[in-house]
Amino acid sequence: MADLEIDSLKSPTISIGVAEHGPSMSVEELISRVAALLYRAKKLGKNRCKM
Repeated sequence: MADLEIDSLKSPTISIGVAEHGPSMSVEELISRVAALLYRAKKLGKNRCKM
């Protein structure tokens, strides 16, 4: 992502949270888990993926 050239952006970055949906997990729990991982990735710095 950092190497991608977009005229309107100087240096785009991406942070991602990824979680597995377990059989007993509700959609709300999954979204909460993914959101927590996303914010953890963002806190650790640019261009991160937390699982």
